[in-house]
Amino acid sequence: MSQCVHGIQSGLTKYYDKILEEDPYCEHIYQEYAARLLEEKLVVKARRVYARGKRHLEDELGIPLPNNRQICYRRFD
Repeated sequence: MSQCVHGIQSGLTKYYDKILEEDPYCEHIYQEYAARLLEEKLVVKARRVYARGKRHLEDELGIPLPNNRQICYRRFD
């Protein structure tokens, strides 16, 4: 992986992780974060973010997240 791509990925991760550290129950941040990861073709990481959001929102608060098939089944050519 090139250093430039790694730098963008690292900055993206730090940005969203810091927001979610402050407020782990912010649904739209999980969705935005996962979408940005998918744009960077980081499918596994996007699935983990979605799972973390699901755990916080559904399991702890009982608020269902929309079924995000894009994260679960996305494939790249």
